[in-house]
Amino acid sequence: MATAATKVGPKFQVTIPKSVRDAVGLKVGDLVEASVGREGIVLRQKVLIDKPVSLEGSLRSRRRR
Repeated sequence: MATAATKVGPKFQVTIPKSVRDAVGLKVGDLVEASVGREGIVLRQKVLIDKPVSLEGSLRSRRRR
């Protein structure tokens, strides 16, 4: 498992070390979720999926029935 220390900046920003980014395939623009775990802060990659417009319209019409 890749691990590395990093420092919290003045705006509470942290840089994820390259070895860790490479190990999980993290790229610029990717989303991460921060939460508190048993051992401290946990960062998880997140994926957002857009809902197709046609599906949204279909769901809306079903609610009206």
